[in-house]
Amino acid sequence: MSEYTAALRALKIGDSAEFALDGLSNRAAKRRLGLAATQVGYRLKWASTTVDDRLFFRVLVATASPARAEREQPTRSPARKPEAPTVAPSPPAATSPAVPTRPRRRRAVRTS
Repeated sequence: MSEYTAALRALKIGDSAEFALDGLSNRAAKRRLGLAATQVGYRLKWASTTVDDRLFFRVLVATASPARAEREQPTRSPARKPEAPTVAPSPPAATSPAVPTRPRRRRAVRTS
């Protein structure tokens, strides 16, 4: 891992680089370089290429991008005790059904 870290330390933020696979799989190379980049404080953006024996990447700042920060879910506040109702619920009307019904839940719509 130290050879990957040393190679990344020679690069600056904004630099583009090429990595020769030399028999290593794309997945393994990206994993090793990604871990080394995290140790150095970088993030890597991979280029989509069709070259079989090389990977291309750009060195970025390790902090999250503004778009990613907006997508992150806000943290929940700690659980609070429910407040006591100020008005007592009214008794059910004589014409109401025997079993109360709830509105049906809608399915979440995925946007890609």
